Amino acid sequence: MQDESSYLSIQEITARMVSAMQTGQYEAALPLLNTLIARDPADAQLLFSRGLAHHQLGRHAEAIADFDRAEAAGLRDADLYLTRAWSHAYVHNAEAALADLQRALDLQPSAIVYKTRAILYERWGRAELAIADWNAAIALEPHNGELYLRRAVERFRHTSEPDRTQQALADANAALDRGYLRPNAYAFRAELHAELGDLEAARRDLDEAIALDRRSASAHRQRAQVLMQLGRCDEAISDLHTAIKINPDAVLYLLRGQAYLTRGQGDDLIKARQDFAQVPQHDPLYPQAMLGRGMAYARLNRPDRAEQDFYTFLNGPHTAAWGDERQALAWLILVLAQQSKWDDARDQVRMLREFYPERHGDLADAAVVAQREGWNAEQQALYAQAWNPASED
Repeated sequence: MQDESSYLSIQEITARMVSAMQTGQYEAALPLLNTLIARDPADAQLLFSRGLAHHQLGRHAEAIADFDRAEAAGLRDADLYLTRAWSHAYVHNAEAALADLQRALDLQPSAIVYKTRAILYERWGRAELAIADWNAAIALEPHNGELYLRRAVERFRHTSEPDRTQQALADANAALDRGYLRPNAYAFRAELHAELGDLEAARRDLDEAIALDRRSASAHRQRAQVLMQLGRCDEAISDLHTAIKINPDAVLYLLRGQAYLTRGQGDDLIKARQDFAQVPQHDPLYPQAMLGRGMAYARLNRPDRAEQDFYTFLNGPHTAAWGDERQALAWLILVLAQQSKWDDARDQVRMLREFYPERHGDLADAAVVAQREGWNAEQQALYAQAWNPASED
């Protein structure tokens, strides 16, 4: 009777352990596994199961130790090597992770192992090797749309091939054609269409992405950017309203401020100024907010406040794109002229000629700059007067 009772007890412990593992209750499974392993320390499958529980709980050193013991006990299994590879990757042991993945492939070539290695190569910035593994995974599972999308993203984001956008678009089409109808697939293809200048195709893809997930702030933001390029400010602002309600962040306020600034109807300039003021409250690392708010103040006939914002933008610790810097310099010279601060305005002109000998011409033609910035005749005349060499000391 005693032997039978002991056998049933172990059977019950085993059943509870299996149930806990299957339902993801890894913390509850560990003491049961410890009991079973204490009775049979050489049971490779139990050691692997405990390693898996540790792995799922993020205890990767303990997981690796158990996987090593399972291997020493005779277990040779692709799942063992695949899971141990992930644990090695989490503790930044790249060579051990790659060795385990190769062992898994030697035992049983599979798309999941190639996919895992491709993901790790992506993390380590080895794009060519990642793409080679996506190729191998696709060869094994040619109907798996996700694999095509992953290869598309890797190629577009991390290579410099001259035709990478077209190749990525072909893969994105293949992903959708094979039934990978996910919001991220449509949103990524929209990005490719926009890159290739097909803004209407980009908008259609984003319509699909939003139809699949109306709570995606990123898709609403992306569509707003496309709509802005199409000159459809009302719709862009509506998308940005929605995105801000879902998940407000600095970029959304910045974009909506720019949209208000572009539309320029009614109290749009006040709304733009308010949105630009929100940006640093969410993230101080967006100096474009100062540029946008300065332009809003300038158009609200507050050149004094605009001047402060343009100086803040230009003198900040960031490195601005030339297009943004050029715009800030043009507006700064204008608002200085509007306040009759001719010496300051011409100091800016002199510095432009000195520090940007190859680029100051972008700002020297008052008519061109005025057309680009939407200035009226009076503003154009003031700007031209600031640039007039005959007026300088």
